[in-house]
Amino acid sequence: MKNNALIEQDLAWLEHCVEYRVEEFLNSERTYHGLPAAPDFHPDEADDYATFLVKHNLSEQERLILIMALAPEIKPQVFDAFLVKNTHTERSFSEFGGYQVGSFNGFIPDRRTALFVLSGNDVRAQFALYPLFDPNSRLFNQDILQEGTASDAPKSHNKLQLSETALAQLLTGQPQAQLSLEFPAREIDSSLTWSNLVLPASTEFQLKELMAWLKLRGDWQHRAQGRNGVMAQDIYQGYRCLFYGPSGTGKSLTASLLGKQVGLKTYRVDLSQLVSKYIGETEKNLEQVFKQAEANQWLLFFDEAEALFNQRTSVGNANDRSANQQVGYLLQRIETCTTTVILATNLKENIDPAFIRRFQSIVYFPVPDAKHRTRLWRSLFGPDWHFESNIHFNELGQRFDLAGGAMNNVIRYASLMAMQRSSEEILYDDLIEGIRREYAKQHRSLPS
Repeated sequence: MKNNALIEQDLAWLEHCVEYRVEEFLNSERTYHGLPAAPDFHPDEADDYATFLVKHNLSEQERLILIMALAPEIKPQVFDAFLVKNTHTERSFSEFGGYQVGSFNGFIPDRRTALFVLSGNDVRAQFALYPLFDPNSRLFNQDILQEGTASDAPKSHNKLQLSETALAQLLTGQPQAQLSLEFPAREIDSSLTWSNLVLPASTEFQLKELMAWLKLRGDWQHRAQGRNGVMAQDIYQGYRCLFYGPSGTGKSLTASLLGKQVGLKTYRVDLSQLVSKYIGETEKNLEQVFKQAEANQWLLFFDEAEALFNQRTSVGNANDRSANQQVGYLLQRIETCTTTVILATNLKENIDPAFIRRFQSIVYFPVPDAKHRTRLWRSLFGPDWHFESNIHFNELGQRFDLAGGAMNNVIRYASLMAMQRSSEEILYDDLIEGIRREYAKQHRSLPS
């Protein structure tokens, strides 16, 4: 973490607040005059923590909740005052909330703890604080806290839990979400560049609108501020695009290069981690992805989208009803999403028509023709390889109708064979064998 002076001050502030509340609680006959004030800081400080506070425009109460959620990770001893036992029950004071986990012998705060630190034992003051923990509050909408439930316990005892992205940003300065059951998406990147992406002019033209949105999104979204009505929200917030076409035609590569071109992270939703057999869990997992993407302005990419955004069916059983509810949730969520969402599919006809109407653009990725195949052969091989004299890219492009993904597989095979020979020369026979394998996958024979 860069220049962590402010976070040290806030941890000390939290420790004073905890000690103040415990002292006030145990010595009710004395008069107390309010919590210590938050440390001052300059908004332009070169400090990751200060940058986070300014970015999210947190109030003093929200700031105290934030440092409470972070403290167990870096200084759990600030809560040691809460470990005092009630002499009458020989147990911890229920007023303090909190819980312990496994072998960790410290105190972990929950929402009850936050309510107690912020308002003491004043019930009326606590009622006024409940909106801070509403799912639509700033702490949740901006993906700072995540919903952490405590089974069979009152809602006020839900975990005080930072989101994966907020925790990563506070600890490292970089929002880096990790693939998990709670966050079923992973960052994708590519070492390739736009010069390696060979597309027909019609597809490139369709991508220009999306690129314009990504480059101008800040100015464009600024126009939504202060505007009222449904139309303003529809026009100025978020962008939804569908990529469709046969497998291997560059849809995934285009998504990663778009983000790379404008300095945005691209996250691909992992369907194997996402879909749950439990009703409602898939939507819950998706909501985590959408919230983090919106908070950090990531480009969100759904590959093989027909598996999720499929057409609704008539309800014959509980599974049909659950599937339709999932599609209904997705319809609503992608429409309100304030960042860029790209769906990719090989089977456009399987996408629910209601989604099609919500896309700002639909981009077709065709199988490359002979001219574009020739360009692909030339661009996909790196500059370090040499070629046997009878290899002619024009001939390969004219003779073999392969998509870019299949060509990549051929190049991997031919390169591996060359490396096995400790050679930097690509042989014609190795290329042909690689092509034969790709044709066999498609149940086709090599053209004569």
